[in-house]
Amino acid sequence: MKLGLSGEEVMKAIFVVALVLGMLGPLLSEGFAADVLPFDVSIGGQKAVLASPKAIFASIPNPVPSNADVRVHQETQTVIINVFSCDAKGNPTDGAAPAILMFQGKGSGTMAETLDKKPLGPGTYVANVVSNGKTSRVFFQIK
Repeated sequence: MKLGLSGEEVMKAIFVVALVLGMLGPLLSEGFAADVLPFDVSIGGQKAVLASPKAIFASIPNPVPSNADVRVHQETQTVIINVFSCDAKGNPTDGAAPAILMFQGKGSGTMAETLDKKPLGPGTYVANVVSNGKTSRVFFQIK
């Protein structure tokens, strides 16, 4: 099957596709970063940061206490946080039930305010922080 394109036409098409992908790459990665951290979150006074534009979650730089303050840096009436125990790469621990926190009428609270009243123990966690219909994903450690 012959497409009827000369070698020069094929090279031009490849160049255009590469050019378009080269221009869209940074835009797509910025969009992905915005999906991971659409609003700022602080735990224990430390703001979550993205290690790279392709990160699948933001991270809190240093370990925090189990009763650390949690703050959403936007106007909100309700914050729901699902906290999952995970390994060092952020993979959830098999069979571990998530801890759930809910802050109503405010954008802050503490990690000690779990709905089941059970404190989070030392370990590594990923939190899905939901506010105003968006979710920030944050990796952190409790000392």
